[in-house]
Amino acid sequence: MRHDQRRYPRVQVQTEIAECRGELAAQMTWPNLEMSSITDLSYRGAAALRPALFPFAAQQMVELHVALGLAPSFKTMARIVWFNLEMVGVEFNDLPPEGHLAMTEYLDAKLLGQSLRPVQSQLIHGGVTFDQWLHGPGDTSVFVWMKNPVLIDQVHVDIGDQAVQFVRDRKITSLTSAQRKALLILSQMDKPDLPMKEFVRSIVTGV
Repeated sequence: MRHDQRRYPRVQVQTEIAECRGELAAQMTWPNLEMSSITDLSYRGAAALRPALFPFAAQQMVELHVALGLAPSFKTMARIVWFNLEMVGVEFNDLPPEGHLAMTEYLDAKLLGQSLRPVQSQLIHGGVTFDQWLHGPGDTSVFVWMKNPVLIDQVHVDIGDQAVQFVRDRKITSLTSAQRKALLILSQMDKPDLPMKEFVRSIVTGV
């Protein structure tokens, strides 16, 4: 995408997790009805896996059908701004009202995950059992218990007045709206000392 588009906050979509749980997926359908998994998303545009058959041309305008998790899908016009053998990048035209709602619900949770910061150890009272505490906007807190230095054992997420608990390898067969939002938040928190991507996969797949 063009340099000026970087003004818009972007999130990554973990396609291997999204393929297991449609509630977390982000996909677009092309005019020839091929579907592509979105790998990078912002309010302005997206990057997706390139469909095998749809013919591309630089600056081409196409109508896309976009589905973000459980939100109602929407149609929008988009301009193809770049592509290669594996990926394609598009710039959205004006989004319809339902598109704005879907994007807000999906992106806000992921952007919240990016904004969480560790709480300084001197502010944590003695006697706690968690290993890490991260806090962010909307009185959101994530408490992490480590199984060992490279594996997370369990996570507790407070989102306002809602609380969600996840335990390693304990697969959830049906996600509540609070659990879905919590997983979207956690999916953006992966760091070298916080292997959240692997933990989320264990919750989604049960392995």
